[in-house]
Amino acid sequence: MYSKVKLLEKNDEEPYVFARMKVTVTNNLDDGKLIGKLVFPISNFNFYYQEGSSKVHVDDIKASLKQESHVSILKIERLDFTKKDKNLKLVSYLNSKDHSYIMDKGFD
Repeated sequence: MYSKVKLLEKNDEEPYVFARMKVTVTNNLDDGKLIGKLVFPISNFNFYYQEGSSKVHVDDIKASLKQESHVSILKIERLDFTKKDKNLKLVSYLNSKDHSYIMDKGFD
């Protein structure tokens, strides 16, 4: 994942900041599905960064494919980033700890 950001100084050359996150997908359906992309609101995630480095990590997510009311859905939940490096600093935008998101379209 990456985000286009405003350059801080005129001699900065990289207009993008890359972030890492662990994504775990579980298929609870009887058949296979193709997931091309995951769409979820990032507003309730913590960001961790290392000062003087471009290393950025976002809270991890767990996605579960399941059947609900005769429709296949993908439930996406935020998980706390547990393998924190001591040098990573936290930027928090969390409004609530328990937040999930459901995709009902966008996967085959």
